[in-house]
Amino acid sequence: MYLSAVVGWTLAIMALMAVFICSWLGSFALWPEFVKRAADRYSRPVKLTGAGLVVAVPGSLAGIALASQNQPVFKLVGITVLTAVFLIGVAGSAGLCLRIGRGLVSPADEDRPWLAIVRGGVVLAFICLFPLIGWIGILSWTLISGCGVIISSRFSGSTKPVATPAPPPELPSKEPAPSGDQPEA
Repeated sequence: MYLSAVVGWTLAIMALMAVFICSWLGSFALWPEFVKRAADRYSRPVKLTGAGLVVAVPGSLAGIALASQNQPVFKLVGITVLTAVFLIGVAGSAGLCLRIGRGLVSPADEDRPWLAIVRGGVVLAFICLFPLIGWIGILSWTLISGCGVIISSRFSGSTKPVATPAPPPELPSKEPAPSGDQPEA
């Protein structure tokens, strides 16, 4: 194999890992309370996998069947269904990243809770690089259980209100405060 092919594959794999980690971070940034609850739900991974299989397998099969049709409209619908199943799986699996990241606790997490997602995401991405078992087994299970998190949270019946984040504190201005000794213009 040529060196250029090795470098090309290496860069492609690194880019894919970065996309997954950024997707997990984006999910945490958009829905922090949901991702925290999803991390707690991963205490029952078999239930999540079962719920995910109910949605991911039929959705993926329907998407593949539609995408393999000759009609452009069916192809578009099929690709949309496949993309939706994939994105649901990635968004739900952000809870798994948080759960892994909580196990790798750091004092910096108190001020920056998103660091747990980064650490867990890096660990999970490298686990998915394990030949065959990681590529097929772990990555598939991660996406299927991520779909299960979304489905189980949707039908669990517990509707906690999501707190809106507090506005950032105002920074002090760099202008000196006016004193009473200065004449007004």
